Amino acid sequence: MGFINEIKTHRYRTLKAVCTSLLFAGLGLHSAAYGPSLLDLSIQVNTSIDQITHILPLRAFGNMIGSTICGFILGYFDHQIVLIFSMLIMSLSIIFVPLCATLWSLYAVMLFNGLGSGVLVNAGNCWVMHKWGKENSPFMQLAHFCFGLGAFFSPFIIEPFLTEVLDADHTVASSSSNATIQPSTNTTEIPLIIDPSSLKLRWGYFILGGLSLIIWALMVITYLNKRDNKPHPTRDVKVKTSKTDPLVGIEIVNPDESEEHKSAEKKLRPYHKYIIVLLAALFIHLVYGLELSFGVMLAPYARLSDLHFSKSSASFVSSLYWGCFTFFRLCTLILINFVSPRTVLIIELGLVMVSNAILLPFLFITSYSGWALWVGSAFMGVGVSSMYPTLWSFVEEIVPVTSKMNSIVNSCACVGEFIVPVIIGAYIEQWPNVYICIVFIYSALACLVFALCVIWEYIINKHKRS
Repeated sequence: MGFINEIKTHRYRTLKAVCTSLLFAGLGLHSAAYGPSLLDLSIQVNTSIDQITHILPLRAFGNMIGSTICGFILGYFDHQIVLIFSMLIMSLSIIFVPLCATLWSLYAVMLFNGLGSGVLVNAGNCWVMHKWGKENSPFMQLAHFCFGLGAFFSPFIIEPFLTEVLDADHTVASSSSNATIQPSTNTTEIPLIIDPSSLKLRWGYFILGGLSLIIWALMVITYLNKRDNKPHPTRDVKVKTSKTDPLVGIEIVNPDESEEHKSAEKKLRPYHKYIIVLLAALFIHLVYGLELSFGVMLAPYARLSDLHFSKSSASFVSSLYWGCFTFFRLCTLILINFVSPRTVLIIELGLVMVSNAILLPFLFITSYSGWALWVGSAFMGVGVSSMYPTLWSFVEEIVPVTSKMNSIVNSCACVGEFIVPVIIGAYIEQWPNVYICIVFIYSALACLVFALCVIWEYIINKHKRS
């Protein structure tokens, strides 16, 4: 297998790939921590659920800014330096999360955390493609598998430090602006007042911050030991300033390619590349919004819907989602060596629609079984698991991916991460099933956009052969 041969041929490069994957694991630890702890965070800063959910779009906004900045600075700085600084920002910011006493200070910290994560994702993706070129698929899958691994363990780290609040009917109530847990409209229980100083959540975040700093230290040690940043043999990079094709900006020349293949690449017009980048950006916007928002808002939905899961159960169903997300990424790491990225994406979109078929009855059946949420979450985790890295491999087979392309696509991804939590967070207390509706809409649109991607791939390949 090419994956094994690459590891044997480039051993130190493989070590750096492992460190990059650990950075993505740290990113996963951060991304999956906020959903299970949203209610505790609302008590910590004395605010309501609809206000505390704004930390998710704020983090996404920081993510978008970081991704945009990264698209410009990668041409001037070593990828490794950028990765090291972005991880340091993330590590310090997550340590400060439980120290915030006001909502605005928490907003500021989450903005910085998002800034670091946006830089890390963009720089990490570019560096994997820079170091592995046309052989990037399994290494890209490995990095994003580690993201899922971190996201899987994150709720388990947070869960022991959550404060369980039950009313007289043993149903979960939500926090108000004065940190009082209000009774539901159909019960008569006495509200319970929670003292923010009694929260233990800070220890969970300190553990996440400590793990992040360990990963950061390993990356620093590896970089100081050998600072080599040479590209993979299949990516001999030459920088060109092109007035006709400013989006691409960097020409990727593969010395091993045949003259026929090079000639086919030159036949592509700028609009061929623009449209595939536009479609990829729209697809990633939908997938990223679906992937992260489903995982982050799953625990609040499980608690606030008619299911009334406990904090522990809601945290565990979130872990099930991230666990399936992680497991199938491991499977994809093997599968991608035997089937095309297009085939993998078709399989995953099919699984996403199976998940929607299981979850949609929540809109119509009040007493629908809680097991449906567990099963639907598992299918969704498997379905969205590898879409993000697999799409990059899909696009790389059509046109060479550059840092500018990466920045544009990741910025659109951040918009998805920004919009979905805002919509869900605004209505989830009054109508929790808005979560199911948004998930279905984004899933259906993702299928439509990918169909357009496949059609445009066919048009580009036909143009190359002409």
